[in-house]
Amino acid sequence: MEYLLTAKEMKEADTYTSEVIGVPSAVLMERAALQVFSAILELRSTRPLRKVVVVSGLGGNGADGLAVARLCAEENIPVSCFRIEGTVRDGSLFALQEKALSGYQIPVLPWTEEALKTCVLEETFDTGVILLIDAIAGIGLSGALRDPVREGIRLINTAKQEGNALVYSVDLPSGLDTDTGKPLEEAVMADKTITFAFYKRAHFTEAGRPYCGEVVLRPVGISARSLTAAPEMFTYRSETAKDLLPLRDPSGNKGSNGKILIVGGSYGMAGALLLSGKSAYLSGSGMVKLCTDERNREILQESLPEALLSLYDEETPVQDGLRDACQWADVIVLGPGLSTSHTAYLLVEEILKNTEKPLVLDADALNLIAEHEELRLLLRERGKRSVCILTPHLMELSRLCKQPVAAIKEDPLSHAKKTAEEFSCTILAKSARSYVANAENDRVYLNTSGNSALATAGTGDVLAGLCGSLLSGIKGGFLTACAASYLHGRAGETASLEKGEMSVLAGDVADAIPEVLR
Repeated sequence: MEYLLTAKEMKEADTYTSEVIGVPSAVLMERAALQVFSAILELRSTRPLRKVVVVSGLGGNGADGLAVARLCAEENIPVSCFRIEGTVRDGSLFALQEKALSGYQIPVLPWTEEALKTCVLEETFDTGVILLIDAIAGIGLSGALRDPVREGIRLINTAKQEGNALVYSVDLPSGLDTDTGKPLEEAVMADKTITFAFYKRAHFTEAGRPYCGEVVLRPVGISARSLTAAPEMFTYRSETAKDLLPLRDPSGNKGSNGKILIVGGSYGMAGALLLSGKSAYLSGSGMVKLCTDERNREILQESLPEALLSLYDEETPVQDGLRDACQWADVIVLGPGLSTSHTAYLLVEEILKNTEKPLVLDADALNLIAEHEELRLLLRERGKRSVCILTPHLMELSRLCKQPVAAIKEDPLSHAKKTAEEFSCTILAKSARSYVANAENDRVYLNTSGNSALATAGTGDVLAGLCGSLLSGIKGGFLTACAASYLHGRAGETASLEKGEMSVLAGDVADAIPEVLR
């Protein structure tokens, strides 16, 4: 597990390390500079390095940059130093680093169009790459950008685009909001970001990650002992299934390994149900029962003969067989391929009103709840009594929240948290970066696994089945949704290794689950 810190959380950890633990800020700064310098040496070991150009702001991030320049000079790496316009505060760390550089006869010049032209754009690249170090602001920005910071960022991006310079950012690309990853008008487009102590939220949010390039985490002497409280947001980065799942009982049987009922697959939509059922089996369920329209019988029996069936038709009240199936199940998954028909409404109503089993709600089950106030009321009451996981994509979340999709995209986390509170449940808000929020705690999970291979029809059905299967063994909806989201992303990555991200089908993602678990 890796914490993802806000700017406030990181600054508090930095202050605690200096003022309570007693490690001076100058020492932390030197260690940060050494880590950036280490990345420069790694680059030089693989590519000819013509020179390093450091562009600094006037705060702590800028002081880091000047320390990097001094280390380059020690190693006889050609280096030039520039800073944005402004007044340097006497006694500041920046002033101390600037004074140290003067001992190396390295001036810190203004970062201007002329500096860009002479130092980058007019250079030839026959003898190696120019590496530009972005040390303008790091996590120190909030609110609207102001010149000269805006202009400094623009010139760095010009160096990258027109001068073919590589750009390494110190801690965070300048111009990004640390907490959301959104550019404050303009932000540096880094090839690599070297960050310290903890990842920041902006490194992995959907808005921020395109600016960060490769993100490298390095220690500097600020650790978990510097945190006065656990940060709100975390992610999984290198976990395995063994880390996240309970041990399988060696003496268990098909009945003790999870009985999953999946309700959905209206006529003509059996594929969604099939994907969910297959995913549930491949992620460890002992028994899977599919509740669907009688007319789907043949395709399901042929494609997934291991599954049990609970069927309804136009002649029989759908609730009759459903009640027995719900009684049999340990966990219920409701929604894949369900449709929004009257029959589907009756299925959702029955399960919300008359079952207490742990429940995963997906797809059209969510659309029906969003559309009918009486179903919303039933879900609010049920969420107080039993574990419930909702897995909306952004359009489904917008319907549940009764907000435009644009508003959901602007701030998916806050809408996921509000929806979790409204229904007393866990929300797994699906997007290129998925969030998991829960009504019972303040923790938030940001999923960083997965790739564009998952952007294809049916992968949500695979996730629903995976959620249902894991819910039978993991305690609580929040940890289940976190594990399912992460492992689903890993399955997408695994499938794309063979087929490429453009050619993966949802069934390929399901088929990759055993390799991820193995």
